[in-house]
Amino acid sequence: MKYCHAIVLLFSYTVAFSQNLTQVNSSEKEIGTNILTQKSIKGIEISFPYEIYEISGIGNNLTVQLRPVLGQSYKRKGLLIGYDIGKGVTKWQRKIQYATFMSGVRVEWVWQIDSSILLVHKSENHCLNNETGKETWALKDYAYLNQIGSNRVLFFQRGTSKKDTNNLKMLGLTNGKILWQKKYKTKDAITNLCMLNDTTLLLSSNGLSTFNVNDGRGWNHAIAAGKKTKTTLMSLETYSHYNVLSGIISQPLIDSNNQVFIAGKDVVSKINLQTGDGIWETQLQKNITSKSHIFQHNNLIIMVNFGYVNYGSTYEVYGKPFISAFDKNTGAKKYLIQLPQPKGPIIGIHHNLGLLTLVLRNSVRQFNLDNGNEIHHLNNDDANVGIFRSFMSSFVYIKSSDTKVKNVVQSDSSKYYVLTNDAECLVLNEDLKIQNHIPEDQLFINYADYDGYKLLGNKNQTIIIDSNNTIVARLGLTQNSKLIGHYLFEYRQKRLMQVNLIDFIKD
Repeated sequence: MKYCHAIVLLFSYTVAFSQNLTQVNSSEKEIGTNILTQKSIKGIEISFPYEIYEISGIGNNLTVQLRPVLGQSYKRKGLLIGYDIGKGVTKWQRKIQYATFMSGVRVEWVWQIDSSILLVHKSENHCLNNETGKETWALKDYAYLNQIGSNRVLFFQRGTSKKDTNNLKMLGLTNGKILWQKKYKTKDAITNLCMLNDTTLLLSSNGLSTFNVNDGRGWNHAIAAGKKTKTTLMSLETYSHYNVLSGIISQPLIDSNNQVFIAGKDVVSKINLQTGDGIWETQLQKNITSKSHIFQHNNLIIMVNFGYVNYGSTYEVYGKPFISAFDKNTGAKKYLIQLPQPKGPIIGIHHNLGLLTLVLRNSVRQFNLDNGNEIHHLNNDDANVGIFRSFMSSFVYIKSSDTKVKNVVQSDSSKYYVLTNDAECLVLNEDLKIQNHIPEDQLFINYADYDGYKLLGNKNQTIIIDSNNTIVARLGLTQNSKLIGHYLFEYRQKRLMQVNLIDFIKD
């Protein structure tokens, strides 16, 4: 990946040291119970002067974004604080601007990238030292895309010419040195980044491109994946000032023969992954495509078209929900089934044993993948629910006894688990008949792993389980907690609860 010119030092932020640092108060509080020893678990409650907006960090360093409240709303400006977890003190701080005066549009963003902090002011990137808060390098007019490896960061700039030329630039994280830079032509947002191996990055936007992470060399295969609109879009999150409905594209699908398949706005394509040469290309029906997902079933490439697209940082209903199948070797279309769905797009996909099951807002529908015939159908009215939300994640657990839990999906993979807006999960059999109702407050999501243990949480508590699914601890922290190093954090308003997992997890 590669691109662009000089690194420019931008306006400097004032970093406060010594006597002007924000003071915090802390106190020890009981936060849970070690089930094995029946000892109470202590945590540290830290009180900040302003409401906590977000936290991040690495090792013993915590970065805290504070945002003062004025009446019933937030102020536009706040503080970014570097906090020493072990010592319990503020090490550095600087001002941060959350929103503009009238529009309320977000101005500054904070990204934790290993031991560095990327502070983004509109399109100005300031890399800060995690220990001191001091700026180490800066880059103007680029958007951060992703960290590549241990010490590389990839940036992207949408061009302003009529050719919609974008620029890629690979920088060293610690020093901001330009490793390589490359022109990259696309009219659309970058939707997928994945490493094919240690040195090759596959990037999808309006088509596919590969880049050697060391020198930027690679190939490009163009496919239309967006559409111009008449409404001006100003998204500071993506720095896209173009009027584009983007994401009219699928994820890349790579098979064992080094061939990659992708569906765009107009075509489904099969491409040689080594050279970027097209093998076949099949036209899609106009004005119905949107964001999509593709997968392989026997000798078929199955395309599931969701019926929505990206629009800046949100999405918009667009195109038609449908499923279609193509011969893997020739690209010949085998079938196309449009789903009449006036109330929204496809929001859940499950495929297994030759069956495709889809969740839409007011129905769950099942199809035979070989011919596209619909087999079973469950309406929300028949299920006596408001709307369907999605399939339940495979990371969800439920208690099987007072001391044990089980993974819901893995415990019976023959069933379908569909969440509803009525705070429950429907358990459906292979015919989409309702077999059970599980209240959502009985479900725990695996939101973090630590040293062989799993942290499972819901809206009320966290339970920690060992490799045998035995509950070893209960904490009064929710699924919104964040694991940083060996510390678990949860913040509510001005208070931050900190739990050191080392203190009890192996007692």
